[in-house]
Amino acid sequence: MRVFPGIVAGPSFVMITRINLIEREPFKFTYTRIIKSGVSIVIVCALVFGIQAYRISKYQRDLKIIEGDIARLKEERMRLLKAAPPKLEGGSQSFLNEVFTQTPKWSALISDVSKRLPGTVWFSSLTANTSFSGSQNSGKKQKKEEKATTQQQPHVQKKLIINGQTRSLDDLTLFISNITQSPFIQQTVLSNSKKEAMGFTFQLDCDMVAPNQ
Repeated sequence: MRVFPGIVAGPSFVMITRINLIEREPFKFTYTRIIKSGVSIVIVCALVFGIQAYRISKYQRDLKIIEGDIARLKEERMRLLKAAPPKLEGGSQSFLNEVFTQTPKWSALISDVSKRLPGTVWFSSLTANTSFSGSQNSGKKQKKEEKATTQQQPHVQKKLIINGQTRSLDDLTLFISNITQSPFIQQTVLSNSKKEAMGFTFQLDCDMVAPNQ
């Protein structure tokens, strides 16, 4: 029996497998491939360069903004330094120390002054005032149109103003005598007195000091 390829004969059949025995052409660098590779590399480099150039430009803009802010802050600092009052000799720390050391405790002050009141004298109000006194002395000329100045530390002055009433001037005189013996009071001046229906009103100006001075 003759068997033809691809035709079934009886219960069995024959398959034909084709084998390609031709050798494949090896990979070669051609001008087309070289040009395509070169164009791809150029495109990638251009993209990288563009991204870096954008970043550098952005950083330069941010740097100019920061430099402008720094320049404005320097100008503001110079303006504030020119407008600020001259520094005091001895520094601000010693000045604050003087303020606090010359301030007596209110509770102790009021308690001490109240104990020195005669029976017919009473307070209407107690007021504390703080003032500063100082002077400036000019020195010799060091440069053209420049003068050296020496600044003295201002002296802290604390006043206690006592307003009250009394039935008699004798009791007021006794109270002034008693209060001048207080360790919190250095000097007392009767700044005002007035005759009223029930007696006299008065105002005393007292220089306050700390007891340890």
